[in-house]
Amino acid sequence: MRSPSERSELVRECLDALGALAAAETVLRGQLGTLRASAVAIHRYLDGGGRSQGLSDVIDITGQRAASGDALRGVESARVGVQHAIYRLAAADGMNAADIGRVWGVSRQLVSRVLNQAGEDSATG
Repeated sequence: MRSPSERSELVRECLDALGALAAAETVLRGQLGTLRASAVAIHRYLDGGGRSQGLSDVIDITGQRAASGDALRGVESARVGVQHAIYRLAAADGMNAADIGRVWGVSRQLVSRVLNQAGEDSATG
């Protein structure tokens, strides 16, 4: 097991990662609200006799597609960051890669890769 200060750093890393996930979730919720508003606008437009060629006058199709993709990628990236931080903390608390993988439903190889990457990052940092 690691020293208390090293463990404290890993706990802080987990908490920071959870904060990043919460922030990404907030961005995604905002984007989902925008998409819902766009769906309502499209519905009204089409129900009022509008044609598909005019949809770009109703909503910013390209901008919304990009923003939605960015928001989804942000949540996924933050989710992975939380998971990896917890793998590192679990290893510091004495769990091996196979046990961590079993608990999280991922392969031992993935956990090992994450743990080895963390070791390489700290060696070069």
